[in-house]
Order: sequence, then C-alpha cells, then structure tokens
Amino acid sequence: LQGQFAQQKTIAVLPTPLDSNGRFTVEQGQFVVWELLQPVQQTIRLSPAGITLATDGKGAEQIDARMPKNGAETVTRIFMAVISGQWQTLRDHFAIEASGDTGKWQLILTPRSPALASYIRQITIRGGEFTEYLAIAETNGDSTSIRLVTDKVVRQTPQ
Repeated sequence: LQGQFAQQKTIAVLPTPLDSNGRFTVEQGQFVVWELLQPVQQTIRLSPAGITLATDGKGAEQIDARMPKNGAETVTRIFMAVISGQWQTLRDHFAIEASGDTGKWQLILTPRSPALASYIRQITIRGGEFTEYLAIAETNGDSTSIRLVTDKVVRQTPQ
C-alpha cells in the first residue's frame, strides 16, 4: 500500500494541536515507511529488525527491535499491525471491540497489559477496504489522530 496521511497531535499542555502530513508505504508483514513532509522532513522505517529514523535527509538512527528493554519491539509490532491489519498481533496486545461490516468498520482497542495501559488509554481504527482513520488516546491527556488515503495498492498472488 502507498498513500498519504494527515496527522494532528494534541498535547494537553499546549493551546493548539500540531499538524503534520506526509506519505506512507506498507509492505505487508515486512515494513512500514512513514515519511513526514511537513512541518519537518523525517522518515521512520519500521520493520521486524527495528526502527530507523532519519531527519532532514541526515544520517539515520537505528533502534534494534530485538531489544525488548527499550520497547522498540512492541511499538514496531503494534504500529505495523495497526497500519497493515495484522489482527492476531493486535489481539495479543489489546481487547478488541469491533463494529460495522467490510465496507465500513470500526475497531476500539483497549490495552491488555498494565505496562501498555500506562501509556495508551485507547486506540480507535476506522476504515473500509483499508484503514482510513486512526486515533490514539494517551493516558496523559495527549492524543493523535491520523487520516490515511491509500493511493496505490499492489496485490501479489500467493506462490
């Protein structure tokens, strides 16, 4: 999948939300590339091997996802699962309340573990054929909402 996103981050202590936008690419089960274009240029690449972060075209910082103590493994797996619809991974980490049908659906995710629940209160995901909207409510009062528009889909037949 390839597309565009518009993201709004509301920080409880700031009077106005922070807006950003960019592009995304998802290779099912392989990687997610999240390319922020405005207000700064930043590329985040998530894969089972880790998270790579590059800002303004400068050198990339690598966070090894196999290091569970830094939380990168969990963050990587959850974000990849949310964007690419890996339901079993989501079930491992969240209680899921589903509504709607294949044309218009909504999921409300509530963290299962106390560690995850200490940061995330709830995740709401809505879509049709693909995920179109994602909202993350944090326990500290901050929130993030993301609108996704899928531009390109390449389907591969199983070998």
